Amino acid sequence: MSFTMKRSKLSLGALIIGLGLALGANAAAVEDAILAVVNNEVITLKDLRDYINTTYMSLAAQGMPEPEIEKAMKDLEENGLNKLVEDRLILSRANEIGMSVREKLIKDEIEKVVARYPTEKVFMEALLTHGGTLSDLRKKIEDQLKIKYVIDHEIRSKIYISPQEITKFYNKNMNEFQKKEKIHLDSIFIAVGANKLESRQKAEKALDLIRQGGDFKGIAKEYSDAPAIGTIERGQLTPAIEKVVFHLSEGIPSEIVELETGFYIFKLTARMAASVASLQDVRDLIHDRLYRNRFRELYLKWIGELKEDAFIDIKQ
Repeated sequence: MSFTMKRSKLSLGALIIGLGLALGANAAAVEDAILAVVNNEVITLKDLRDYINTTYMSLAAQGMPEPEIEKAMKDLEENGLNKLVEDRLILSRANEIGMSVREKLIKDEIEKVVARYPTEKVFMEALLTHGGTLSDLRKKIEDQLKIKYVIDHEIRSKIYISPQEITKFYNKNMNEFQKKEKIHLDSIFIAVGANKLESRQKAEKALDLIRQGGDFKGIAKEYSDAPAIGTIERGQLTPAIEKVVFHLSEGIPSEIVELETGFYIFKLTARMAASVASLQDVRDLIHDRLYRNRFRELYLKWIGELKEDAFIDIKQ
């Protein structure tokens, strides 16, 4: 097949403005404007708008947090046309190999979405608020499932990460699995009140009681304005505090450490030396990382081949 592809990074907003200026107030003509041709399919501005709207509706209906939806929609404004072209190619490939989605699976997915809402009425109202219909959602879910299944069939089924690959990656990148030195701290914090001198004297009294053999935790319960710091690793506290606490001897209280906000007394109760995480501890992490890298590599190669075998003309 012949292959033509002109790339454009125009956002949806820029496309609408540009077409509006060119075609005047004729909204129907604007919506019918051709943005791309993929094989024997024409993609119009209306197709792109519908694609973006149904994507938004689907994400909102499925309960995705608004900040994540906004991030996804911003990406679609920049890359929506390319994503729509890719979806059309993937769906075309799914139809070519006879991929279909059973009605029950679509129904099950819709029921999962509806179940996230208090009632079906609330769900339908939310759907309308986001500019969609149940029919739109059903079609979007069917397309999403078909795309997932064809990608599973053509890419994911071909990925195998061997134990030898995981071990090789671990040995080559051992520095990534370094565990920093950790310590466990009991602490007393006395906030600076209206009278800084009185706060300092309160800290000194607490430290005197500890040095006289008083129970640190008991004194903390009486004097401290904040809970104990607990387990920390290097880099989590301010340099002024870390300079003190990482050089403490176990069980020996620190001197008073003065900050702008108050006075600290620390006692180191345990020290965990820096170490390297074992292969067993990070095996799943490495597997997932290698899998994602392999998937991305195969997907880009596969979608590139689909594009090479197609006629694609993206209008400027």
